[in-house]
Amino acid sequence: CDGLGFIWTDGSPTAYTNWDDGEPNDFLGGVPHCDGTGGEDCTEMYHGGTSWNDLDCDTEMPFVCKLW
Repeated sequence: CDGLGFIWTDGSPTAYTNWDDGEPNDFLGGVPHCDGTGGEDCTEMYHGGTSWNDLDCDTEMPFVCKLW
């Protein structure tokens, strides 16, 4: 998350998104919380689905590896 929205872990901008209906929902007036106080500054893929959800960055989850 940065001042403009969600970014990849390498800092590159997000050119593709697949948010579930109503997500991301931890924004204040359409502006992301990116200072760690907002709660949901990270992203997960819903289990059994293909859409995304925003969630707390301290939540331990499986991860996706980037292949070169």
